[in-house]
Order: sequence, then structure tokens, then C-alpha cells
Amino acid sequence: MQAFSDRLTSDQSLSNIAGNLEIWDFAGQFVFYATHTLFHSKRAVYLLVFDLSTPLSSVVTDSEFPMETGDKTMEQFIKFWINSIHSYVGSSDGSEPPVILVGTHKDKLVGTEKQKLEYADAYFERIRTFFEDSQILNHIQANDFIVNSVDFNDKEIVELRKEIIRIGMKHSKIKIPAKWIALEKELIQIRYMKIIPFSKVVEIDSENEFPLKGEEEIKLFLIYHHSKGTLSFFDEEPISAYVVLDTQFLIDAFKCIVTSERFCKKESKHRHLWNLLRKQGKLNMELIHRVWESNYYFLKHKKEILMFMQRHYIISEVSSFDEHTGTSKGLDWFIVPNFLRNHSDNNTITEFFKGKRQTSLRFLMLFEYTPVVQIVYCRLIAALVARWSVVQIGVLKQGKEFLLYENLGVFRLDTLNAGVVELQQNRIEMRVISLCTSQNVNSITADKFRRFAELLVISEFNKLRHLPTIQGKPFKPCFRCNNESHGLNGGQGILHLETLKGKSIEPCLDMPINHEIHTQQALSEWFEEISKIRLAEDCQFNEKQLSKIAQSIGNNWELLGSELGLSIVEIEKISMDNDTSSVRIYKMLLRWKAEEQENATVNTLLQAMKSTKSLTVEWDEVMNIVEQIASTQEK
Repeated sequence: MQAFSDRLTSDQSLSNIAGNLEIWDFAGQFVFYATHTLFHSKRAVYLLVFDLSTPLSSVVTDSEFPMETGDKTMEQFIKFWINSIHSYVGSSDGSEPPVILVGTHKDKLVGTEKQKLEYADAYFERIRTFFEDSQILNHIQANDFIVNSVDFNDKEIVELRKEIIRIGMKHSKIKIPAKWIALEKELIQIRYMKIIPFSKVVEIDSENEFPLKGEEEIKLFLIYHHSKGTLSFFDEEPISAYVVLDTQFLIDAFKCIVTSERFCKKESKHRHLWNLLRKQGKLNMELIHRVWESNYYFLKHKKEILMFMQRHYIISEVSSFDEHTGTSKGLDWFIVPNFLRNHSDNNTITEFFKGKRQTSLRFLMLFEYTPVVQIVYCRLIAALVARWSVVQIGVLKQGKEFLLYENLGVFRLDTLNAGVVELQQNRIEMRVISLCTSQNVNSITADKFRRFAELLVISEFNKLRHLPTIQGKPFKPCFRCNNESHGLNGGQGILHLETLKGKSIEPCLDMPINHEIHTQQALSEWFEEISKIRLAEDCQFNEKQLSKIAQSIGNNWELLGSELGLSIVEIEKISMDNDTSSVRIYKMLLRWKAEEQENATVNTLLQAMKSTKSLTVEWDEVMNIVEQIASTQEK
């Protein structure tokens, strides 16, 4: 087998090797941006296609959604697309994934063939200068292509095809278990079924000559293909009961909703539903049924489609907070964050915040690449809507207003506290307010709010690639002074988290305002004390939970092993038998669990981690895991 494989690799004349090529065409309108991560992959070849006959300084208007593009130019759109590729799936040095520049409308260029080529070369060169002295430039491949899309005999298109295959062969070398190939082929054959139960995948695999080793390996197979964008699967209940075989199916279903104006514009019965979606981002179930009724598969899989759309943070069901029970109840309609249009009204927000105590600092997620901030914000809003109810103000009879806008959202975190998320040019800001004027903000609630938002943003990036991050995060954690003397907008000076650690007092950067920041007190509003982390009802870990804990532990894990009672010999053997630190830590925890058995509990491990002073721990992640265990116990 090895000799045969080597021969295929070395002999380029053996060109009849079959393979599957998935081609995705990303919708360019802003309302579709939330769907792009379904297809983004670091193992793809990207084509950046643009009209050469349109100058880079020209304003590009979207014919279907003219308000979306504003006054953005061709240059701005090109920068956005390459920046978004690098931000979501690019390697730190820009070597992956490759991007090929393709200029169209060659037939519309004026002059001789030589003059057309000179014009196109200057156009391509100008694009490269946008990313000069940046690692992003490394994504752009050396060979550019000028094509005439209306000429079926255009030789440049043939050369482009060859270049895609050449680059694809170079970047597609990845090892997967050979047994996976049989199941992959079977699922491709039934892709027309769109969505199938997970149990059906298990059944199909069991009929193969060499089936996979149980459901866990099947899930690994599905997660791998999910990361490639060839299907959609989430290993979490209840959505884990289904597999979307054709991700384009989800996009087509969403497209029907987004372009539903053609169904509703002349129908008085549904026209108001379209206007609610267009103006407020409100998606009603009646509108969904209307635009999907002509497609058998959309109606057949209506429940599953909505479930996957929500899990991909494309839409979110809105809920209302019940003052009597302290719980939220779904309202049977959805918000499409990318459709939110109204900007927050200063008078409304000022009146709502009036007299209420807030966190003394605003927490900021500061991003390096501003083009992705609005996309991340929309996905965060969708996740927050799914987790907490949106705050409503006003008198019920006169109609309550949801505090959810294009640039700001307010969420009911619990009975006494509300969380605020706000979009700025290069950052997402958060603060927590107390709904009772006599009460301070609950720091435990603020910490949970911050961790939820951070976890969502981090996972949105890390699910697509191993991101070179700032302290393990795709953004810089920062703060702004939120003292009431600054008014509604807060202070302008940005304070970095690292500069505040270890300090007791920090001057406000907004001179000549005369006040200071009590640093430790301010930070304690956003970061719960490590000593308080424990499970109310202690229990044992399962192996999946231990694996997650292992990934949150770093340097000096050997000292933790000693604290847990393992011998030096055991720890050394674990180090010798395993290649990576994460596997060593996981094996160490498994050894501890096997030796201690019923005594290997969550709180025992937490206490050992706290006692090992020099141990490096990502405590936010640990707290998230502990909360997940606690929520499972409640269920």
C-alpha cells in the first residue's frame, strides 16, 4: 500500500485520480454574512472575483439591498473580503489559505490586447499594495487571471482551472482514517435527502464492509466534515439528533426569507410581515411558512432548519422575561441580527439608564481587523437573544419597545441586572446595570455575562482554525472608564487589562476630569474570585469533561499531578509515553480518576488546581465547564 501510494504521488503522469471538488459561491450582500462561516475553511482555495472594468474608487451599490453597501467602494470591499478570510481561517503568516485574484469583464476593457493586459496588471498590483508590509499579502497567489465570462472558449478560464487544481493538490494533503471514505461516499449519494437523523448515519455505517468504531468515531467523522463545510452537525442535544447533508440547503432556506419581498410586496396579508423583517429584523412564523410553502423539503424539515439556523446564530427566537417566575418564555418569533436597522435612540437609552448603577468600567473586546467586528457582533447578538430575554420598556397598552438595535442591545440577565452590548468601530463593548437604583451590580452576574460573550467570540474563530491570539483570544481585552461624570458615552481612554493587573489605583485617562479608578474593585466586578469556584453539588467527572479541563491547564501540570497524589514515577512515565502537553495532562487526569475512583470529584480537582500556585490555568474556561456540569445536574 505504501509503495502504491508513493507511486501515485511521485508519478504526475497518473492524472486519472478521482476526487471530489466542492464549489461555494459566497453571497456578497451583508444580510448573508452570517452564513459565511458555514463554508469558510482553512483547507480551501479562495477566488476573489471582481469586475476589472469598475475602478477601485467606484462606489458599489447592491441592486437588491442598496442600503447595505452605503458608500463603500470596490477597494473597501476587496479589503473586507481578504481581511475576513485571514481573520476567520488564515494562518498567522498568511501562507494559508491561498487566494487567487480573478478579474472579470475582460471584454469591456478598452484598447489593444497589450493595453488591456497593462491595465489589468496595474489593477492587480494596486490590490497588492493594500496589504503591503502585512502577513495578509502572503495569501494572494503569484498568478492572476483576466477572464471573459461570456466567452466559452476563453483559454484563461482553462488556465484558471488548472491553477485551482495545482494549488488544491498542494494544500489538500491531510491524513484521515481510510474507513471514513466509505461513509463519506454513502452520504454524498443521499445528499438529495437534505437532512437525516443521526441514527440513519449509524445505520448506513453499520452496513459498510469496514464500519467505524461506534457512535463516538462517527461523531468525529461528522465534526471533521462540518469543519470543511460539506455538512452540518453539532454534538449537543437536541440538535445532535440530526445531520444536514447539504449546507447549501440551509442557505437556500434563508435566502427565501431574505428575498421574501417578491412573495409579500403585493400581498396585503403578508406585506406587514415583510416590513417588520426589513425594518426591525423581526421574523414571524407566518412569514416563514409563506415563503417556504412551495418547497416540499423546506416544509418537511421546518423544525430542523430553524434549529440549525439558530445554532449557526443566523436567527434567534426572542423571549420575554416573566417578573413573577424570574424565567424567560419564547415568543414564537425570531430576530435576524443582520436585518436590524434602527440605531439606538439617545433619549430612550438615557432615560432607561437614568439613576441606575453600572459597572465602573466597560469591558471591551478590541479587534485588530475592523471589517469582521460587525459580523462578530451580529453573531454575538444572536447568541445573547438565544440565552437571555431582550429588555422591554414602555407601557403594555401603548406597546412595549425592545431595546435591541443595529448598534446596541440590552438583555435581562436576572431579576435585578441587565447586560448591555454595544458595537463600536473596532470593538464590542459590554457593561452591566442594576435595575434597582439602590442596588450595586452583581459581580457574579457580570462575570457570567462577560464569559459567555468571550466564549462565543473565541469559539466562532477557533472552530475554523487555530488562531494566533492575544493571550489565547482573537481580541485584546480592554476597559473604558464608565464613571457617571463621563455621561452616556463613557470615557474615551482605553485601558488594557494587563496594565491594570497588580495596581490599586489608576488615573482616568480623560483629563481634566478629576477622578481615579480603583482598579482591583473595578476588575472584581467583571472577574469572579477564583477561590469561589466550586460545584454546589459535588460529583465525578466523565472523560469528556476531563478532556475539556485538560485543555484549560498549561505549564507546571506535573506539580498538579503531585498535588493529586500521583507519584513522580507515574508522572514521568506519562510524559515519556505521550507527545503533546494536552495529551499528557489528560492522561494524568485519567490516571488520577482511575486511582481515586469515587473520590475523583469536581471540587477535589478544583481545590488541587487552586493549591498549585505556579500552575497555569485558564480559569474562565474552567468556570464555563463547571457551569455546564451544574446545568446538566439541574436538568
